[in-house]
Amino acid sequence: MQKIFLLILLFSFSYGCHTEPLYNSTIDPNNFQATYLEELIFERVNEVRESYNAQPLEWENRLQQAAASQAENMKDWNRVSHHQISLSKFSLSNRMKYFGIKNQAVGENLADIYLETPMEVNFAKEPVIIREYKEAADALVLSWKYSPGHFNNLVDPKFKYTGIKVQINASTKIIYAAQVFGS
Repeated sequence: MQKIFLLILLFSFSYGCHTEPLYNSTIDPNNFQATYLEELIFERVNEVRESYNAQPLEWENRLQQAAASQAENMKDWNRVSHHQISLSKFSLSNRMKYFGIKNQAVGENLADIYLETPMEVNFAKEPVIIREYKEAADALVLSWKYSPGHFNNLVDPKFKYTGIKVQINASTKIIYAAQVFGS
């Protein structure tokens, strides 16, 4: 009886810790798996931080709310911007107050990527075509890594927490990503 229980426990543990998706790795704009892409981005960001001797970031739900607000705003307005029309969420500072976030320091990285369209990106010698979740996560994080201001946010040791949110415009096949950092 104990052997059967242990076997079931081990199977349950290994199944629950499975890091690959249980769905197709190709991005379907009409069945977008935002949480999976956010997890991949989070992992990639912490890999970059580790390679520069910065402590890994911890997930923080209120920072994700601020990131979600910005990602949704970018999708709605079809543009990447650090500002919103709403005065209560106009700037990152306003969004921190709006969501009750009282960090000593904050930062924000934003980006958009196009699915199935050759894109000129600052880290690649040739145009990149993104079709899969891992490609999307790599493209987003590498675009931040090779941009000085975004890179500073990625590796700044004062940042301890983060929230990440992605949105997709299914008709244009554009993914908008927002990452908010806090101390």
